[in-house]
Amino acid sequence: MLNAAKYAKALDKYARKSVECPHCGMQTAVSDNAYSFCNFCEQRIDLGKSIPEHEKKARDAFAPVASGFKANDTDAALAAADRLLKGNTDPEQLYLLGLFYSAASWAKYNDRDYALRGFMEPNAARIRSGLELSAKAKECFYKAIKLAGDAQADNAAADGQLLFIRFMGCMRLRRKADAMRALQELRRADRQNALIGYAYAVYAVETGARNADKALIDMLEGGEPNSFYYLARYLALRKRLKEAAALLERLESVASLPAARELAYGIRQAQQAAEV
Repeated sequence: MLNAAKYAKALDKYARKSVECPHCGMQTAVSDNAYSFCNFCEQRIDLGKSIPEHEKKARDAFAPVASGFKANDTDAALAAADRLLKGNTDPEQLYLLGLFYSAASWAKYNDRDYALRGFMEPNAARIRSGLELSAKAKECFYKAIKLAGDAQADNAAADGQLLFIRFMGCMRLRRKADAMRALQELRRADRQNALIGYAYAVYAVETGARNADKALIDMLEGGEPNSFYYLARYLALRKRLKEAAALLERLESVASLPAARELAYGIRQAQQAAEV
């Protein structure tokens, strides 16, 4: 059985350093390696290297959304996202929008107050808003997947990124068979073993593959901050909720992942339900 306590303690040893992601503009904790993965968009960041033009384009376009999101100004971020969405055919921008709408949906849906009087109309409005944003997120992921497939060219680095976006979009939509096909294409087309290893660990954890623990350990041993979220996810899916909650609490002091906050909330809900 995977020793979660060992890795939870290891979190304290990692350097607390962060950079602005060249893909999405979010602040993200990074490892001591030559590369790391963004806490928000999960794309690979090659530390210390210049930013390619195709990455700058997506980052600059998404900047108003990222700015509002980082400032906790949800209304401003949503307005910027809606402007960027209109007529957009860039797969990376659509992928980023899908991630943002997904995070905003969860925030709206869970911002409910059951101490309200009467019929609690504000709660109903928040739930409705959350569902609408979730539908937008799915629309963005579907478009990003299709456009990423259409946009592949002869640039190995760019094609590897597009395949990774296809893969992550499929995982967000729970399209496991399509995600595996994208992962197989990524293996054939891209030489960045770290990118493939990360993608396979994500797939193994989320699908409950028999060798998920091995894939996860490989990523954990590299000190990748996001790997601790996937360890918590792995534990939660196996009903080891107390261990997962403790790990997420430690992780919060190192990195801020929207997915980790959502997972922590879900674990608390499950634990409270078990106590009733």
